[in-house]
Amino acid sequence: MSAKDSGSLEFLSPSRLETLEAVAEAILGVPRAELGDDFKFNVDEYIIGLPLHLQKDLKRLFFSLGSPFVSLFFVGRFSRFSRLSITQRRSYLKKWSLSRIPLLRTGYVALKSLCGWGYYSQESVHAELDYPGPTIGREDETPTLLYGKQKWHPPSSAKER
Repeated sequence: MSAKDSGSLEFLSPSRLETLEAVAEAILGVPRAELGDDFKFNVDEYIIGLPLHLQKDLKRLFFSLGSPFVSLFFVGRFSRFSRLSITQRRSYLKKWSLSRIPLLRTGYVALKSLCGWGYYSQESVHAELDYPGPTIGREDETPTLLYGKQKWHPPSSAKER
């Protein structure tokens, strides 16, 4: 039984979830209310599948984002990341993405990847993006970069290749 089926999250505590949604809102530009339940379940399921040492690293990352002391250093306000305005959150994350400290840049890329994957992997978002969905196994019905809008038919024998 997955976390989605049981309706509970294994890795994302309420404070981590609040931080993740605030990060997603700042990076993706999607309001928290529009992220949907699938977003949090996708991210939680992905993180649970990671090795334990990476899960610990993500716990530290979420802890540092939730710390008012870190916010004081980056944006000059003693407040949790999720309580900052959207402009301050974007500024905060931009400083991480451009930092001379490799650990901060890596943290930013990890957050950006988690948020992007968690949101854009939802089937409900595919229509909005004009994404036709997975094409593996549907090569004959979907246009491809190599063959344009013509249907692709694999060669029937090895001699034709």
